[in-house]
Amino acid sequence: MRYYYPTDLAPVLDLERSVREWSISRILFLLGAPLVGIVLLGMTFSTYRIVSHYLNRAYARNAQTRALAQAHEIKQCLLEARNE
Repeated sequence: MRYYYPTDLAPVLDLERSVREWSISRILFLLGAPLVGIVLLGMTFSTYRIVSHYLNRAYARNAQTRALAQAHEIKQCLLEARNE
């Protein structure tokens, strides 16, 4: 059986009442929303830094492999030119 509660039309931040009169859910909402935002921001930033680090390593390794392959091909071309 479902219980339907009437919607709370009171504002979340009621400045007419003191903080001591606020409900627990209102206090948790006002403290929890910014904390969740901070945690999400921290996770996003740390994920960005980790992914950026590993992508930079992969790009550097790829560039080094290409340079070694190019040096090998140039060496082979020079050896063929010397033998001719």
